[in-house]
Amino acid sequence: MKEKTTSLRWFIWVPFLVLLDQLTKSWILKTLSVGETIPLVPGLRLTLAHNYGIAFGMFNNDNLLITRFILLGIAIAITIFISVWLYKTPRTDKWVCSALVLILGGALGNIIDRFMHGHVIDFIDCYYKNWHWWTFNIADSFITVGAILLLKTIIFEEKKSPKVKA
Repeated sequence: MKEKTTSLRWFIWVPFLVLLDQLTKSWILKTLSVGETIPLVPGLRLTLAHNYGIAFGMFNNDNLLITRFILLGIAIAITIFISVWLYKTPRTDKWVCSALVLILGGALGNIIDRFMHGHVIDFIDCYYKNWHWWTFNIADSFITVGAILLLKTIIFEEKKSPKVKA
C-alpha cells in the first residue's frame, strides 16, 4: 500500500511566517505614527502607511465599507484555495510547497490586519530620488517571493511525462 504523501507537515511553517509579519507590524505601530519616517540606508526607509486596498495600494482610495468586506472575502477565498492546493501537493515537491507556504503565510498576515485594523499595515518604503515604490510589508514580501517561485516552478520545471518508445 502506497503511503499518502500530502504536504500537511509544510503547514507548520505558516505560523512562523505570520508571527514574523505580525511582530514587525506591532513594532512599527509602536514606533511610528502614520506618515512618519525612519531612514535606514539610501533608497530604503520605514514609513508607516495604512493600506485599505490590495497589493501595491490598488483600490487604496476606496474606503467604502463594502469594498473592505469584498476585499477581505476575496483574501479569505484565496487563502482557502492556497491551503487546499498546498495540502494536495506532494510533500516531495519542495519548490511548490515552499512557494505556497510563503503565499499562505503572507496572505494570513494581511488578513489578520484587515480583521484587527480594517486595513493592512505597510511600512517598507523603497525609493530613488523622488520616485517611490508602493509601500509594503513583510507579508507582501512573502507573497511576492512565493508567487515568483511558483511561476518559476510552473514555467521552467520540466513536465514529467512518460517516455514513449518507438
